[in-house]
Amino acid sequence: MKNTQIKNTRVKNVMEYLIATAHKYPDKIGFEDAKGSVSFKDFYQKALFVSTHLINIAPPPPQRSAAIKIP
Repeated sequence: MKNTQIKNTRVKNVMEYLIATAHKYPDKIGFEDAKGSVSFKDFYQKALFVSTHLINIAPPPPQRSAAIKIP
């Protein structure tokens, strides 16, 4: 499997890949089915909209503590 690189920068996760792809190919079709298509730019904007609203409505993660025993 080949490493995914955009502009000679190694992509570390899916979000970085989406951002880089939306900047490099904003009007290129990212997804398409029988009902229509979505460009990378539009998909990025919709993903950002959804994630922002999820952050605003989701409860904060519980505080976790850890005990470490040192001999």
